Amino acid sequence: MEPSNNAMNIHINDFDGPLELLLHLIKQSQMDIYDIEIEKITNQYVEYLNKMKELNVNVIGEYFVMASNLMVIKSKLLLPKKDDLADENDDYEDPRNELVNQLIVYQQYKEASKVLKKFKKRSSMHHSIPARLPTVSEILDFNGDKIMNVDLIKDAFDAIIKKNHHYHKPYVHEINEWHYTVKEQSNWIITKIENKDVIEFNSLFNENDNLEKIITTFLSILELMKEHFIVVEQIDNKIYIRKK
Repeated sequence: MEPSNNAMNIHINDFDGPLELLLHLIKQSQMDIYDIEIEKITNQYVEYLNKMKELNVNVIGEYFVMASNLMVIKSKLLLPKKDDLADENDDYEDPRNELVNQLIVYQQYKEASKVLKKFKKRSSMHHSIPARLPTVSEILDFNGDKIMNVDLIKDAFDAIIKKNHHYHKPYVHEINEWHYTVKEQSNWIITKIENKDVIEFNSLFNENDNLEKIITTFLSILELMKEHFIVVEQIDNKIYIRKK
C-alpha cells in the first residue's frame, strides 16, 4: 500500500488518543466504520507512528498498544475459520467487533463534547447579576443644571421601570451590540414632538419594551433636555414633553 500523504501532514498533538487517530484515518480512507478494512488501516496507522519516530516525536505508549491490537486483529482475520466445513448458521465473532464498539462509543463521546463546548461558549456570553437598574444621576451627569427638574425625571424613570414586566424577572443580559442608540432614539422623539408639539411622557414607552430600549430612550430625553431641545413638565399629575 502506498503511503497516504495526508496522514503525514498531521501531527500527533492533533489527537486526544489512538481512537481519535484511528477515526481520522478511517474517515480519510472513506471506510465504513462497521466494516473496517483492517489490513489497510493497520498499515496506515503503523506507517504514521513510524513517521513520527523518524521525526523524533515522542509518541506515548497507548498509541503503540493500539498498533499491537490492530496487528492481533489483522492476524486473526488472516487465519482460516475453524468451522469452514461447518454449517453457515454457526456463530462467528468478528475480531473487529470490540474495536468497532470502542470507536462508536468514542465518536459519540466526541459529539457530546462538541455540544457541551457550544453550550459553554454560549453561556460565557451571559452573566447574571442582582436586579439593579441605574439611577438617573448615574445615567447622566447634570452638572448642576438648574433648568432640569431632576426629581421629576427620576420619578418618571422609576414609574416606567416598575410598570415594565421585565422588572420583576431576574435580569439576564446577553453581551452583544445594542439595537438602540441615543442618536436614533433622539431623532425618533424629535419626530414625534414635531408632529404634535406636545406629547405625553408615557407615550414613549410600552409595557413590553426591553430594558435596553427604556434606558436608551431615557438617555435620549436627558440629552435633548441638556441641549435645550425639549422641556419636560408636569400638568395635573401627568408628565409632558414639548419643544423648547
